[in-house]
Amino acid sequence: MVAQCRRVHTPKPASGSGRQQGSRLLAMLLAALVMSCRHWLGKSPVLVVLALTAIATLAAWLLARAAERSPRAAPSTSRHAAIVSLSPAITETLFAIGAGEQVVAVSDHCDHPVQVAELPRVGAGLSPDFERIARLAPTVIVTDRYAASQQQPLTDIAPTYPLPWLSLDDALHSIRKLGALTGRDPAATRLAGQMRSRLSVPPPADAPRVLLTYGDGSIGLRELWFVQKNSLHGAALRAAGGRNAVARDVTGTPRMSLEQLLQLDPDVIVVLDASTHAAPSAPHGLLTALRAIGELSAVREQRTGLVRAASVHAIGPRILDLIEPLAEQIRRLAR
Repeated sequence: MVAQCRRVHTPKPASGSGRQQGSRLLAMLLAALVMSCRHWLGKSPVLVVLALTAIATLAAWLLARAAERSPRAAPSTSRHAAIVSLSPAITETLFAIGAGEQVVAVSDHCDHPVQVAELPRVGAGLSPDFERIARLAPTVIVTDRYAASQQQPLTDIAPTYPLPWLSLDDALHSIRKLGALTGRDPAATRLAGQMRSRLSVPPPADAPRVLLTYGDGSIGLRELWFVQKNSLHGAALRAAGGRNAVARDVTGTPRMSLEQLLQLDPDVIVVLDASTHAAPSAPHGLLTALRAIGELSAVREQRTGLVRAASVHAIGPRILDLIEPLAEQIRRLAR
């Protein structure tokens, strides 16, 4: 069924197209030349030269005609592109640069801005619904680099761009790429400049060592997930006036054990919580579990806190909204 959808929406040139016919005919003529050379090389080298010249002239003419008849692909990178976005950060960015009207479908995880509620859902970056995407006949598919394993089957439907989105430099590059794909270069350049300006601010020299973590505490402290220094949230932490307690760049999964936490012993611990249904003063499972570890300096000195907002995990333009509440929490706890 997927293959059928792809054939409908991504037609390939027929086997008898001009360019392919010319190539096959040229191959046949060259084969004929080889056979002729075998027969005539010893008898009449002049005939061999004449045959070669004639075939080269005919081949050039055939290829030129084939190129004229071959249909040219319509440009897919313009304000008329029909885009499927398989990443929440990319979807958010497309709307932020004014390209929201070009988005025809989004991933199951996209929830911002509110307009995406009206759009079809086509699975996730790592598990896209190929059939539904093919039926929408997009001209461009964009996803993050984590889903690069799906690039080839998606490319069978439409040109697919897996964009990097871990570090600040990754995000800035990808924002500009989205501007080029949608014909929104000026807006994308402005957004990239704004994010660079806000997220490139270094922390003070005496900034506290902050462990920025997240989770609901449902699995206890067997695994503690934290914000990487070399991530967008790591840049937001620096811009908020904190030094990442995990001072090295992390390329693997950003998590640590309880033993590693005790060895790290950060000055301040801040938990990020994306739930919106809980009151700001409601207890949080992970924060409660952390506050029970009396061996931590941050616990003994009451330097643990919570930032609760729907956008705390966003890595699109909304990450700028995290800077101020995070800065306020760090100032309060480090005072």
